[in-house]
Formats: sequence, structure tokens, C-alpha cells
Amino acid sequence: MLLRLPFALAVRKMAGSQRTSPELQLSGTLFHEHWWLSAVTGDNFREVTETAGGRLVGRLPFILARRKGFKVMEMPPFTRVLGPIVEAGIGKPQTRMLRRFRIVGRLLDQLPDAHYFRQLLDVDNHEVQAFLDRGFQLSIENTFRLDCRVNGPEEVWANMRDKTRNLIRKAEGKYTVGAWGDVKEFIRFYIESIEKRGKKNEIDFTRFPILFSQCRTRGQGEILVARTPQGRPAAAAFMVWGNGVMYYLLSARDIALADSGAVSLLIWHAIQDAHRRALIFDCDGITSAASFQFLSGFGGTIATRLVAVRAAPVFGLLRYLRGQYFSGPG
Repeated sequence: MLLRLPFALAVRKMAGSQRTSPELQLSGTLFHEHWWLSAVTGDNFREVTETAGGRLVGRLPFILARRKGFKVMEMPPFTRVLGPIVEAGIGKPQTRMLRRFRIVGRLLDQLPDAHYFRQLLDVDNHEVQAFLDRGFQLSIENTFRLDCRVNGPEEVWANMRDKTRNLIRKAEGKYTVGAWGDVKEFIRFYIESIEKRGKKNEIDFTRFPILFSQCRTRGQGEILVARTPQGRPAAAAFMVWGNGVMYYLLSARDIALADSGAVSLLIWHAIQDAHRRALIFDCDGITSAASFQFLSGFGGTIATRLVAVRAAPVFGLLRYLRGQYFSGPG
């Protein structure tokens, strides 16, 4: 059984080479940008749109794939948040709220049939009622954020936990920090670091070289590396930024060379860079008690993201019976 949606489909497949003005794109986060979606999906993304008076007032990008015979809409690779973008226009707060509700509802009604939908929404995207009215289940995922537009490095440093500052001080005496331009070496380092911890790498890096190239071309991404005096990489982190926010997207460390202080040092460098660029620094999602303990040491404030999920009954039943998400080619 598919999720049946009553409105006519207005879906566009976006070409990576297509250049659209920011106004026409209704750019929300960095991850909503067409160039980003093109890079991480190989142009295999679509979006539904809503217009009013011949003007674009809403868009919702998505990918549609097959997993074990099911049609699913999940987050694109390396994409932290997504969800609808809306221009509610002018008017009283209540008027704008109702207009947003209608626009988001119409975007959701235009989505194609699928057995499963899941997107993580941005911290400023809380169109709860429109999702609930259409049968979505909502949960939350928190992240830590530091407003580096307001708080300078001195204030951020003062607000850090003592343990975090001590780890950074020790790491500063062990490593030098710089940019890492060799994307293949970074991928190799990341995978080897995961495997050394006895875990399996679950990230598909196929599109990563293209994404990294696009980020560097636009001046919107960088791999930071902490090296030993002998030049060996001890830790590395991939930071991306755009539309007012810098995201700590990926990191890895060689457990044979470095403790968590090496990654803390890289985050500290990124925070200082976010201040120079007048950006908010997003510490990524809080996925466990361990990540909460680690990221809380930088003194940020918790921001909440909504996770919107909708599953056809047969898909939900099979997920329950198997006890896992469906993955891999269909």
C-alpha cells in the first residue's frame, strides 16, 4: 500500500548545471541549495513547489529511491537538514502563520507516492501542525549551537567546560592544524580510523570528492587536519558553511595517535573561523549520551530539530519484524 496523496504532482528534477537566483530558489539552509543537492545526489533529486500570483512561495526538495522494493524518501548523503522552505509574506503574525500552514500543507500534498518518508528539519522549521494533519509522526533531535556573530572567541573560551579547555591546550602542544586538500587521503584516513575502532564504515563516500570540490570552489567548505610533528594526521574534520551557519559535518581520529583532544582542537579552530565569518556554529546532532557530553563542553545552547516520518502500514510492519531500516539497493 502506498501513501496516496490527493493533489496534482508538481515535481521538478533539477539539473546541477542550472543556475537559479537565490530569490527563485527560496534558499533556506546550505543543504537546500541546488548545487549542494546536485553534488550529493548526482542530479538525482526533485522538489515540489508552490506559487502565488506567479511568484514562488514554497519549495520542498527530496530524493525518491527504491529500497528492497519499497519507494522511500530519505535524507540525501552528507545532508544534515532539509524540509520545506516558505516565504510567508507580510502581515500580522497570525496571518503569516496561517499562510505558512497552507503553503507547507500544499507542498506535502504534492509529494509523490512512497512507502516511507523521513526528513530532518532545520531548527527554524517547526511547521508542526501541517505535518501532523497529514499523518506524519514527529520526534526531536537536538544539536548544540554557538552564535559566533555575537560571542567572540574569548567569550566562547570562557564558557567552555574546564576539561574541554585543558584538552585543547594539551592538543595545541602536540599538533599543528591546517587545511587538508587531498580528498582521497581524507577518505582513506576516515575509513581506517573507523575500522581501527572495530567498527564498520557506513558512509558512502562515492559523491564526496565532487561535494568537496564544489564546496572549495565556492569557498564554503574545508577539511581541517591535526598533524603530529612527523606530519602524520592524528585527526581530521570536515566543516561546511553557508546561509549564516557553519556545520561540523564529519570527523575522525587515529586512536593510536590521539585522544578526543585532537578533535576538540579542530572544533576550536572552526569556531574561531565561524567568528571571523560572522556565522552561527552548529556542532552537529546529539546522537548519544557520549556525544552530548563531548559537545556540551564547548558551551553552546541546545537547539531542537524536528524529525518528520511517515510510513505506509506494510512498511512499518516489516520494519518492526526485521528490527531495522531497509537499506541497500532494491
